[in-house]
Amino acid sequence: MSSSKLSSETERIVFLDYLRVFAMFLVFGVHASESVYSDGTLNFLFKNETDRLSVSFMSSFSRYGVDLYVMASAFLLLPLKTDSKTFFKRRFTRVVIPFVFWLLLYAFLPCLWGACDVAQLKDYLVQLMEKGIPVLCETPPGKNIAELNELWTLSQKYNGRVQIVEQYFFQPYYASILDIIRQGYLGTTSSAMLSALHGYHAISIFRKILGIKYENCVIQGKKFWSEVTATNGRNGFDESGTIIQEDRDWAFMQFENGKNAFMDFEGEQYFSQIRTRRWNVRGVRGEINDNTVRFLNASNQPIEQSLHRVDVGINNNSEWAHKGILFLDKQIYQNPFYPARMNDDEIAVASCLACMKNFTESGTEFYSLREALQDTYLSFMLEQAIETEKIVKTEKQLWSSLES
Repeated sequence: MSSSKLSSETERIVFLDYLRVFAMFLVFGVHASESVYSDGTLNFLFKNETDRLSVSFMSSFSRYGVDLYVMASAFLLLPLKTDSKTFFKRRFTRVVIPFVFWLLLYAFLPCLWGACDVAQLKDYLVQLMEKGIPVLCETPPGKNIAELNELWTLSQKYNGRVQIVEQYFFQPYYASILDIIRQGYLGTTSSAMLSALHGYHAISIFRKILGIKYENCVIQGKKFWSEVTATNGRNGFDESGTIIQEDRDWAFMQFENGKNAFMDFEGEQYFSQIRTRRWNVRGVRGEINDNTVRFLNASNQPIEQSLHRVDVGINNNSEWAHKGILFLDKQIYQNPFYPARMNDDEIAVASCLACMKNFTESGTEFYSLREALQDTYLSFMLEQAIETEKIVKTEKQLWSSLES
């Protein structure tokens, strides 16, 4: 090999050296700014908004440091000296396998010394309440009944500013039903049947539909299974025709005020294309059955009207978006984020975030810790009734013993 060729192959690329040095300082900036956020015990160290802004700027500006390292490495690999298949095969064994190994080790090794204890989530929530920091907490807020009561006691002690992310009653369909009930079309509601949601989420809807506060109830349940062909799920569509075995839960709840609720749920219902979502709510002056509302008008004449969903972008060239739901020729529900391209659950989650902003500013609650504790408690008792197939009776808890 000639000396000139050797020299050209080993010649340093100066601008890459400068790029690496620059990326190195960016990485320093990221780690230096992270230490300012917290001292490890949720003690936030920002003294004022100026500090918060400066640290946020440093962290945001420095985030692409690692990306520059990756780009520099990729630049030095070009042009490829082998075919693409050989190149990626070698890279897979040299990069992906060690990456997966260390990823799993990093994820599970802390569990050996108890760092993965779910109870820590409750501890973080309590620390935030103690410091007066508003919290938007995922469901459920506790893992057992004792922890629910402890959370309530501590929230009262620290006057915790906590709201819970339960989004289903913000979805367009459920929001429409709730508005129809609030306007009195059905009169006082007495029973509800739901085959669409499970446990905690179903109970949240039941209580809102029936106007249940903190009344006790008797629960009967049963679990069995059935076969169904897989069609759709969190990982996308399944066209293989695979038949799967799915658990199916039945539960009947009789509240002490005489109102009752029935849940019929199969896990595939959240996504399946061949398992519909079914719904029935009855009141003294009418009922809602899926998308059909039947009620008596002011003259006691029977009226039947369907809910009409309005989505733009169907059969035309405009962007798809959900606009709202019509009932009796008026808009019973209006998507607050129209014309954003959001599905029903995204609309509901965004509504939670918007309500949380309002809560931090005005203190107006949208789904309080107390409501969430009651729904969670009832879901625990419902699960017990289903698993044991025995009659379960609920009892007053610390939060439900207060005046409603």
